[in-house]
Amino acid sequence: MVGNKRPPSQSTYIRFFKKFSWKRNTEVFVPLQRWFIDNLKIKNITVNFDSSVITRYGDQEGSKVGYNPNKPG
Repeated sequence: MVGNKRPPSQSTYIRFFKKFSWKRNTEVFVPLQRWFIDNLKIKNITVNFDSSVITRYGDQEGSKVGYNPNKPG
């Protein structure tokens, strides 16, 4: 997927990342993230969390039913 003149299609990336289980994902990406952060050489990091609600209608992939303060119930 790397080093090609043209980037692969979206389905290529999807098929590749579907091979990762939760366990394998943790084994690979936790050390990779740790290595990346350690090499940034940054003394302070600020993390911001956004608690806004995005209203979705229908059956969108990846959306979950949850609390919506604008439409209770």
